[in-house]
Amino acid sequence: MSGDMARDPAVRGVRLDGFTLLECLLVVAIIAIMLGIGVPSFQAQIAERRARAGAHQLYAAVQFARSAAQRYQATVMLCGTQEPLSVLPTCGGHFGEDVAAVLSTPGNAQLLRLWAPVRGASVANRSGSATVSGALQWDAQGLGQRNVTLSVCAGGENWSVVVNRLGRPRLVKAWGTCNEPGTN
Repeated sequence: MSGDMARDPAVRGVRLDGFTLLECLLVVAIIAIMLGIGVPSFQAQIAERRARAGAHQLYAAVQFARSAAQRYQATVMLCGTQEPLSVLPTCGGHFGEDVAAVLSTPGNAQLLRLWAPVRGASVANRSGSATVSGALQWDAQGLGQRNVTLSVCAGGENWSVVVNRLGRPRLVKAWGTCNEPGTN
């Protein structure tokens, strides 16, 4: 009976709609090629944006501390802190952790602002060999006391905040070296 159905013109004219195996494999191959091209460039964009966001945040922190010193006519310190939730965060961490701006007046210290680190970004010196610790400090005229480069890295991408001896910061792309695990 099955042989009779194949000869029946009414049955032969029926077309089943759908995709053939070859069409499905072709679509899967095209998607795989597009993902192979797109995913690495997307990951590089994410890394570059994280590094830039971390550097912009440190740049804003430096600008804030410098202008606060001029506004309050007192010394302001910017430093990494390991205890951001304490009543007065103390300096003692590095700039890859929480960063605090502290107003120092004779016999008193006051927390002005706290910045959390950018997830996925690390901060080191320009050569990427060590974290940057200690405090940056500005006097009542907004003058700093040391040169420092805060090199922010994420996925091999680098942005740096360069602070000169006068206490003025600037942002520079690819100014430092990233020595993160998994990068060249």
